[in-house]
Amino acid sequence: MSPSVGSQSRTLVARLDRIPRWPYPKILLWIVGSGYFFTYFETNNLGIALPAIRKDLAAGGTAISLTITSSLLGFVVGAFFTSFVSDRYGRRAGILASLGVISLGSLATAASPNLEWLIAWRLVAGAGAGGAVVTISTYIGELAPAGLRGRYNAWASLFAFVGTTVTPLIALTLVPSVSWGWRPFLLIPIVSVLFLVATRKSLPESPRWLISQGRDAEAEKIIGQAERFATRRSGIPLPPPAPVADEPRATSRVPYGALLRKPFLARSLLLTAIFFLFYLTSYGFASLNPTFINQRGFDLSASIGFVAIGNVGTIAGALLAPWISDRFERKHVVAAASLLTAAGCALLGVSSHLPGLLAGTIVTWFAAAVFQPILYTLGTETFPTRARTAGMGFSDGIGHLGGAVAAPLLVAIHGGLGVTAAYLGMAAPMIVLLAFLPFIPATVRKPLTEINPETAS
Repeated sequence: MSPSVGSQSRTLVARLDRIPRWPYPKILLWIVGSGYFFTYFETNNLGIALPAIRKDLAAGGTAISLTITSSLLGFVVGAFFTSFVSDRYGRRAGILASLGVISLGSLATAASPNLEWLIAWRLVAGAGAGGAVVTISTYIGELAPAGLRGRYNAWASLFAFVGTTVTPLIALTLVPSVSWGWRPFLLIPIVSVLFLVATRKSLPESPRWLISQGRDAEAEKIIGQAERFATRRSGIPLPPPAPVADEPRATSRVPYGALLRKPFLARSLLLTAIFFLFYLTSYGFASLNPTFINQRGFDLSASIGFVAIGNVGTIAGALLAPWISDRFERKHVVAAASLLTAAGCALLGVSSHLPGLLAGTIVTWFAAAVFQPILYTLGTETFPTRARTAGMGFSDGIGHLGGAVAAPLLVAIHGGLGVTAAYLGMAAPMIVLLAFLPFIPATVRKPLTEINPETAS
């Protein structure tokens, strides 16, 4: 049994949780947000470039779907690897490592001489992206006071959805211009690690991680700076700290096997199932919607432009998420977004003309942009500090197998039953997901130690 944190550590956590506003300079959100931006640019650029890659490399439909599958298998590897780095060396180290892997994978993918090498290097790029999602969401959740976790995870995720939105706009200028235009397009994410290295000193370490490591003096310095910043910005004294539950210190990393035993088992399996179903739909949609539209008679430029217009829904959803994520219980918001996602996919399946296709794309991206940051917040809230990135890495990593099987599964459905069945196949997991939500604990505005399965009553 790990030793518990002392009264001084509990006081530090309570001091952070009482702060009623974001207690750090805005540059911190811009830096972390840029990591999300390039991660999601990397995640979405392949689906848009696939028609051009297929033509340039003379690849068949089954072979080209392996590029998507390899990238998402990389997510699994990256989530596990980076959670180890993050738990062992700190959340900042985890973020830097994951963006470095994205950059390496993007560089090599863009230089791939054939489809086999492209598939291999997309696995590396996917590993970086999988690690970035886990570490960035954990980092923001641990920096934020209790009442602001959802809002600021959603604000950071806004950068991700901006990346999603500008991806097809940039693609329009590069991909159709020449046969190899997809190569510089896939190269763009290497900027991420260069930016983070230049600005890394502006990122404080997670005080909750420092406390879990017994480094209370360093945590006190960061929390004290946060208190003074918040007081200076608001001009009013902070409220007194409220009592918080005890939490075990980390004498060592929580092994992944422990996540399949009490007290973590139920939450590990529950979150893994939810992530699996969400990724089955979201990655299937993101990767294949441009191709399905292209095969309905729209040329390459038109299908990319169509997706770009559809991303109006992405920005609208991303702007709504910060305002609702700490006002309504998160599982209720996820339920509403699941139904809306299913409706958007179903509309695409039954539509054959521009208005219906455009409306279905906008609705689906809108719902996904609300769903995703709230789900990531839930994932990081569910485990204690000493197991947070391990638990999130396990659930999100294994959950990405849903994304890995999405492309070949939906391509097979499309080939055998047609495009309507393929879109309904995207919608179905969102309906199944609803059955798991009643078992998610209430988390809004609660201290992390109250949600922790080791201390929650």
